[in-house]
Amino acid sequence: MHLLTLTNDDALRETLRTTLGEAGCEFHPASVSPSQLEEPLARKPDALLLDLAGQPDSGAAFLETYGDRADRIPLLVLCPEADRDVGLRAVRAGALDYLLRPLSMDELGIRLRRIQETEHLRRETIALRTALERTAARSTLIAESPAMGRIRDSAQAKAGTREPVLIVGERGSGKKTLAEFIHRLDNQKKLPVGIISCSGLGDRLFQSSAWREAREAGTAILEGVESLPRAEQDALTALLTRQAQEPTDNGHRPVRVIALSETPLNEPAHRREFSPALFQLFSNSTFVLPALRDHAADVPALLAHFAQRTAQRLGRPVSVSPRALAMLAVYPWPGNVAELEAAVERAALLGGNGRLEYADFGLVPGLAGPGDSPAGALELKPQVEAFERQVLLQALAATKGNRQAAAKLLGISLRTLFYKIKRYGVEGKEGLGNR
Repeated sequence: MHLLTLTNDDALRETLRTTLGEAGCEFHPASVSPSQLEEPLARKPDALLLDLAGQPDSGAAFLETYGDRADRIPLLVLCPEADRDVGLRAVRAGALDYLLRPLSMDELGIRLRRIQETEHLRRETIALRTALERTAARSTLIAESPAMGRIRDSAQAKAGTREPVLIVGERGSGKKTLAEFIHRLDNQKKLPVGIISCSGLGDRLFQSSAWREAREAGTAILEGVESLPRAEQDALTALLTRQAQEPTDNGHRPVRVIALSETPLNEPAHRREFSPALFQLFSNSTFVLPALRDHAADVPALLAHFAQRTAQRLGRPVSVSPRALAMLAVYPWPGNVAELEAAVERAALLGGNGRLEYADFGLVPGLAGPGDSPAGALELKPQVEAFERQVLLQALAATKGNRQAAAKLLGISLRTLFYKIKRYGVEGKEGLGNR
């Protein structure tokens, strides 16, 4: 136990030395200011004892400037027995507790043991919360394939380092998901992190409300970082360089910058436009996400994940049949994970009994995998028209013939819906009304 005591009483010092031992005591004058205690407080004592004998007003003044240190190092106040109000005012101002003179070493021992027990519980709580957060974060990043498993493990290794991160990948490949995964692993304030779109932001990055919110959350996710003007790139370089040089134990929590880009920034086409100095800052923590077609082993787990999430939102069961899983696993998914997620949601909305078959996903037949196909079987136009007609019927059935609702579900105008109804001859079919 390390007790830092501020007192002018030599007898009290001797009593504490006798009881706690020389190694457990450190003394400074009672009149010392918090600013003069930077060095001893940096040694992280277990508790701070402030003796107010002969100076009852100094406690309030001390607490006013003790500031944020108070909730990291518990403060005990020692005051005259005849003036308990001084101790009560100190507790209201932020002290943990007060003791009365003459000091009972048994009472001090009880307070110190409580402080130790509270600190032990606090550390256990932090460890448990961190473990739970990491478990929750892992569930948001599907990584069944070796490629994604390596990326997940590398991201976990970077947790808490505060290094700037660059994530490169095709549109829809999961860059935002990986960025949010890293944010949750950092074990800071568990605030939802927003995405700052750099496109069209101009030179207003550091003046934007999105940047202020990112600083509060502790993580700034910059989408389309390659579109930042060069002046803003240089300002970001200066910020990251300054943060890297700041000591980590001065109470300052730097903002972690996670940049997202659809194109590798070191390609010749982008070298002139993107700051080499900024790219160098990302060099130790760059993740290249593969396209979904290159880690197809993750498709079944992704389908199950999105089906479960959709089921929770819709309030009814949603599952994918084994045959559909097998066919969807070899579909090329040109839109990557984002396309797969949208396909699950759309199929669940339009599907009937909650068990989704391959046809419910509205993917072009014959592209799911190899197989013998007769000549002309893969001709695009008739298949697209057949699929469009099927989806049209499903939307009208799902809305019980309400055309306005069906148009909204399909994301088209009512006029376009009427045109397609007439074109595909679905008017009056499947028991649909004329609403």
